[in-house]
Amino acid sequence: ADVGVDEVREWAARSRCSSLFADWRVQIIEEIDKVSERAQVNLLTYLDELPAQRAVIATSNHSQDTIPRRLWTRFERYEVKAPTPEEIRLLLADRVPADVAAMLATTCAGNVRAALLDAKSWERTSKAEPTAVQSEMLLSLL
Repeated sequence: ADVGVDEVREWAARSRCSSLFADWRVQIIEEIDKVSERAQVNLLTYLDELPAQRAVIATSNHSQDTIPRRLWTRFERYEVKAPTPEEIRLLLADRVPADVAAMLATTCAGNVRAALLDAKSWERTSKAEPTAVQSEMLLSLL
């Protein structure tokens, strides 16, 4: 879901509070490219006025070109390469049968979230009678 104005305002309000358990507070913004235009104004103010010992980590599955310049210039950029199909297969190995893990790892195109969601869906549906989708997936493995 897109990040809206109210959510950014809530972050700003919480950032002024100290933590009882740690010296630092970290806000993680997943998929910063989905921050609405209206919320970007509030987000810029939030970033510019962050109190001491506060940090913001923003992520995106898209290139920097999809993020407005005024946002990405506020962050240090680190590129993380997508995991290999073998790494994803190993991640899924204890969740689904090996052949299903291999198929999901190959078809997710490096998207771990998609692979995990597909594995979870497989787990849910595998407890019942095999569905047409599961049967088709199994047949495609043969």
